[in-house]
Formats: sequence, C-alpha cells, structure tokens
Amino acid sequence: FITPQTIMFARKVLGLPATTKAEIVFTNLAVGTFHNVAIYTAAEPGVPVFNGKPIAHGSQTYTFETPAPGTYRYVCDFHAAMTGEFRVTAATPSEESK
Repeated sequence: FITPQTIMFARKVLGLPATTKAEIVFTNLAVGTFHNVAIYTAAEPGVPVFNGKPIAHGSQTYTFETPAPGTYRYVCDFHAAMTGEFRVTAATPSEESK
C-alpha cells in the first residue's frame, strides 16, 4: 500500500521478488491533486518500467509484472519530491517452482 502525505510518499522503500505479478494499492487522500506511482530505472532521469494511471482522489490498484532483480525508483510523475526506492530481489526456489 502506498499513500501520499502532502507531496511525499508515506513509504520510502518497497521490496518485491523479481518477475512476479505484483499489485500496488495506491490511495490518494488529496482531493483534486493528481498523483500516481511510476517505476523507473535507478539512474536519473531513468527509463520507465511501469507508469500507473494518475488519480485526483481515491484508490487505484496497479497490477504489473516486476522487473529483473535490482534497485529502481518509484515516483509520482506530477511531484519531483515524491520518490522512493523499489528493491526487486531474486525469487526464492519455492517461488520459482510455482
């Protein structure tokens, strides 16, 4: 779950296993202020990996496949100060066999 607090994300670090279906439940409490969650490669300006639909208020569930293991950035495309670290780890043997 990710919720913006003014123009910052409440969570600064997210972690998920690589190449799996993932969901981010994003809740925007700021009425009339557009926010989204987008994932970019770590090096600035970064290559987009996933861009979530912007919302002006309410909740949105983003569904996507996580990229290869590594460190990425998640950002709000509307507010440069809204950033966090997205850590993708190698799948464990039990996850790979599913």
